This record gives sequence, structure tokens and C-alpha cells, in this order.
Amino acid sequence: MRHQEMIATAHKGLLIGPSPLLHHSPAARRAVLEGVVLTCWGPVGAALNKVAVVGPSPCLGRVLELAADFFGADSGGFGIVVEADAGQAIEAELRAAGWKVFEDEPALVLSVIPPAPPMPAGLEVKRIRNADDRRDLLRVLVDGFGAPTAEGGTELSPEAFDSAAPSTACALDPEVALLLGYVGGKPVASAMLFRVGRIAGITGVTTIPAYRRRGLATALTWEALRAGAALGCTCATLAALGASYDLYRKMGFIHVCNHRAYRRADP
Repeated sequence: MRHQEMIATAHKGLLIGPSPLLHHSPAARRAVLEGVVLTCWGPVGAALNKVAVVGPSPCLGRVLELAADFFGADSGGFGIVVEADAGQAIEAELRAAGWKVFEDEPALVLSVIPPAPPMPAGLEVKRIRNADDRRDLLRVLVDGFGAPTAEGGTELSPEAFDSAAPSTACALDPEVALLLGYVGGKPVASAMLFRVGRIAGITGVTTIPAYRRRGLATALTWEALRAGAALGCTCATLAALGASYDLYRKMGFIHVCNHRAYRRADP
């Protein structure tokens, strides 16, 4: 896979492809307008609500008009995501208008999904199938992403996690795999797989603080890749920050670009 093809894979899998996760969130909406992809997960603000501009697009003023109509007053705001330093006119416009960067995430691609290695001893991985499993997932997400980490934690409250996290129906979607890792019967790690065409999108990889540095996040990522391969995916993409960046690079992922998110500066 050539470099530009890998960039296109990252854009499709992470930003502009129709993720099946959206189908199972009552508040979620997606639209493609004038080359701009708008995704709203509900009243959670710029942490999740994004306008993706990674190709030819209208000027910033027009993008803001589209976003204002799409998101409305109750969404809590939105961010605008571009391919960082790719020469897009809109990024220069955002900077000139005083918008501030709040995320600058490396996008990584695995061009071929290899066979997964054996799991660490003592780790059991299961797919979420019911409401009890989902509650375990929420606890892992809140503890894993909410605790201080090299990734900088999260802006979302437990209530926002609950509203934005995949539903039990989503867990049963054949295009999705929601995975939990258990050690001694305790849920301690997670990973999510969603299929976008032949791309395995990986997200939600985390480990609760007391169980970090045991290779669990790596193992859950391999299990998500295994699930993607079983669905016919031939490549994979994910976003990585902090310590997870080196983890994924060791697995064979290649850093192909950054997805940089801007939001309005506080008045």
C-alpha cells in the first residue's frame, strides 16, 4: 500500500467513513455536505462532535454555516478536523481566525493484518453480549480513559460516556466487536472493532491503571484485529497518543499523518 493510499485509509476509517457505531446511538447523526463530513454524537461538545475537512472544501465561513445548521444549539459545540500541515486552505483560515488546536492525533495504519500472537497468560477476552457486559465496559472506559495517563485523560463525564458508549444492540452488530479483557474475573481492559468497508477501525483501547504495563492493551488490540480479519478486513487504522503510540508502532502500525482538531477560542 502506497503512502497516499494509507493516508486515504486513515481518513476513511477514522473520520469520513460511515462507522456502524453511529447506527446504534439514538442521538448520533452524520451528513456529507459540500465535501465536508459532519458527525454529531449528541450534547457532548467538541470532544466527540466533529467536522472533518480532509479534501476539497468550501471556505471556513461556509463550513461554519453548514456546521451551525447541522449541530444546532444543543450539541455543546464542535471541532473542525483537518489533515495536519497538508496545505489545506481551511487550516490557514482557522489559525487566522484564532481557533485553537485541542487534539493533534497521529493516525496509524496497518497495511496488512498479520496473524495474532498468543494472548498473555491469565487474560480472558470476551465479546460484549448483554447489559451486564456493557456495564463492565463502561467501568473500564471511565477508569481507563478518565484516570491521568500519558494520553491526557478525557473531557467526558461518566454520564457522557454512558450516552456515547456503544449500546448492547451495537455489540450484537455483525460489523462491530466490543471486547473486554478479564484477569481473575475482573474486567480490566477493552478494545472496539468497527468495520468500514475492508478497513478495521480500532478504538476504545484502554487498561485500568492498576493493570497497566502487562501487555493487556496490546493483546486486546490483537484480538480486535483478529475480529476484523474474520469480517474480511484487509488493513486497519487507529489514532494514538502518548505511550500507546509506541505500542502500536511495535505491532507494525505506520504513522501516516496527523488529524488535527480545532475549536473556537474561549471569548
